[in-house]
Amino acid sequence: MAKTGSIAYTAERLYVSSSGISLAISSLEEELYVKIFERTRTRLESTEIGKT
Repeated sequence: MAKTGSIAYTAERLYVSSSGISLAISSLEEELYVKIFERTRTRLESTEIGKT
């Protein structure tokens, strides 16, 4: 997703639902107490922590 900027595109390529990927990312962010992606209406962008 960091390369494509799209949950939907990534989900399609991995044959999983976009909601499943979004939930997994959110759960990981909550567990680690960090924000990995900055979400906009149309794209995802890696935060500085997400880039490392």
